Amino acid sequence: MLLNEADRRAELIDPKLKGADWTDEIIQREFQITAGKVNIFGDRVEWEDKKIADYLLTNGLCPPLQWWVGGVLSSEKIRSICS
Repeated sequence: MLLNEADRRAELIDPKLKGADWTDEIIQREFQITAGKVNIFGDRVEWEDKKIADYLLTNGLCPPLQWWVGGVLSSEKIRSICS
């Protein structure tokens, strides 16, 4: 059975994060990584899609110290950017 993105999060990713002691206070969901590239063609401006991570795992401290990142997760391609 194929799962949609919301189901993958709810059934596969969220339980694993909770089991690894990641709490809602240190998980940021739908975190915008980039605003999207801007392309200028004469008088015309085009924006490319924003880059959004499904999960940003932080250390839970107040900014700017919280920006130590434990990982960025996508429900389509799960990968950690820091070990």
